[in-house]
Amino acid sequence: MIDDVDDALRAFLGTELTGKKAAVTFDAPTPEWEKSVKGATVALYLTDIRENLEARTGDWRDVRDEDGNMIGRQPPVRRFDLSYLVSAWSDSVSDEHRLLGAVLGALPAYDHIPDEHIAGKLAEQGISVGLRVGTTEGLTDLWGSIGQKVRACATLLVTLPVLPNMLTDLAPPADSMDLGLAGQDGRPGQKPVPDLPEKSGSSAPVGPAEKPPPVDGEEPDRKWSYRKREHIKAGE
Repeated sequence: MIDDVDDALRAFLGTELTGKKAAVTFDAPTPEWEKSVKGATVALYLTDIRENLEARTGDWRDVRDEDGNMIGRQPPVRRFDLSYLVSAWSDSVSDEHRLLGAVLGALPAYDHIPDEHIAGKLAEQGISVGLRVGTTEGLTDLWGSIGQKVRACATLLVTLPVLPNMLTDLAPPADSMDLGLAGQDGRPGQKPVPDLPEKSGSSAPVGPAEKPPPVDGEEPDRKWSYRKREHIKAGE
């Protein structure tokens, strides 16, 4: 899906740079690449990918068919921040600054990539792709790592939404239900009512619960409840 983001950025910035006769590329701006540049160029170099944990939600959604039967569960959207190093290349510094200015001038009008430039899997999801200017922290070291001198640049931060596949491996629907009632007067570390034999299909009480021995400082007279169990089959 990152390639869909690249295509969307190329289409969006290509529209905004109309009249500038500038190409948009995603190559690393190394010295070797610089020698191959012909004409004004805006380079978008992807430098970092990390999940946006603040944007994560925990809302799962039940997916049902036309008859109301659940056919799957949809996990929530995950979002990832893609950091692009934006630099301009031309015959003069003034032209490079005009290109950078044109890119930055387009961003305040949008907090996402316009839908008309979204295609591929991004379009199928129908979820907006965030767009904003990021921090320039650490860019000095980045330029040195690719063998270039520091130059005017910006960071473009794109928030990529990723919709996980729907989970369809579901447990079969229940065909019976086992109900039980127990006393609420237990002590820490002890069951309120001891395990009693089950009588499947019967709703009659199964005898009184055994009273546990008193502990030091406790009132001997305590009320204890009965346990009642009932087995219900589907259709009854």
